[in-house]
Amino acid sequence: MKRYLTLILVLTAALALFSGCRRTNPRTVTIVLPELKAADEQPIRQALSRYVGVKLDTLVLDSEHRRITVLCDMMQVAETNLRMALEAQGLQVEYPENKSGYAGYLNERTK
Repeated sequence: MKRYLTLILVLTAALALFSGCRRTNPRTVTIVLPELKAADEQPIRQALSRYVGVKLDTLVLDSEHRRITVLCDMMQVAETNLRMALEAQGLQVEYPENKSGYAGYLNERTK
């Protein structure tokens, strides 16, 4: 009986240690800001700094194309939250157009 109990405990511990649970989902997020200026960098950093999943050291401001690019952990922050935080700083943000006819930002229906 003691042998079975030990075996069950070892198997449970192994299952807990090796069961893969995705903990991070790093993605590069690009947000279009139609009125982006070089002077907007500080308000942008301030708006994004409150989110744990945003890697501010990867923030790139592209004034020519009027967009910012930043690496984010999508398990900790959603792209829409970033857009809303930028809007709260008084910046004009462009949201992607949904042409699929389905909810969300899917370009095609999931199967």
